[in-house]
Amino acid sequence: MTHKCKLGQTYIQLRGVYLPDSFVEEHKITTKTQYPLEVVGLPDTDLTGTVSDAYVIGGLAKMYKAFTLQPGHEVELSFEVEGGRIRIDPKTTQQPSSPDQDQPKTIFDQQGLRHIHIEPYRYVSFASWAPKTETDIYMVFGTLSEYELTDFQYCCGASQALLDSLGFKKKSKSKPDAILIDRTTKDYLIAEFKVYSSDFDINHSKEDTDVLICWRNDATKRENLPSRILPLEKLIETALEKGEIEIK
Repeated sequence: MTHKCKLGQTYIQLRGVYLPDSFVEEHKITTKTQYPLEVVGLPDTDLTGTVSDAYVIGGLAKMYKAFTLQPGHEVELSFEVEGGRIRIDPKTTQQPSSPDQDQPKTIFDQQGLRHIHIEPYRYVSFASWAPKTETDIYMVFGTLSEYELTDFQYCCGASQALLDSLGFKKKSKSKPDAILIDRTTKDYLIAEFKVYSSDFDINHSKEDTDVLICWRNDATKRENLPSRILPLEKLIETALEKGEIEIK
């Protein structure tokens, strides 16, 4: 049996789909559980998503990247008992776009950095999220990343030893903060964390940064910033309001 669900703007923003009560009850879906996913029209077989307390399944960055789905668009949900897979049919005639279509070349590609395996960070606990320092921003992003509410997965900190092993060439005063993974392309990304985006160009350059993670995007000179910016303030407010995450 299939179930229909209309996409809301907030769930599109959070890269998720709301699971209707009828779907949850019929298939005994449980919260805080990771399920394998299938999106009709996408070749990926390794998609997974975690069900939040608000019964929103995350992990759908690739679907929203591949298809232009607007608020009010209706998708169909079904459940494969064997394997426990949630199947999502976007119900669109669009051909899926390539994950790297219209994306600028990453710093890894631009500098021809060495392709070595970097073990991704696994979130364990979270105690404080007040954005007083950059450390707080790391913690907020770690939570959102683990709930799969952004297009990026935290991989690890960018130590000087790691950057040297990659062959990274710094073009700014300070080294970057972290390595992220693009959920839609699996590319490694060079990232910088700031409380305010206006602090970025004090000691960093967009020439060696793929993405800026900040609490508030307050910069007036946007031409000095990387092309990809993720301001967490509004995103976390929405996630809390919708019950996507809990801050303890």
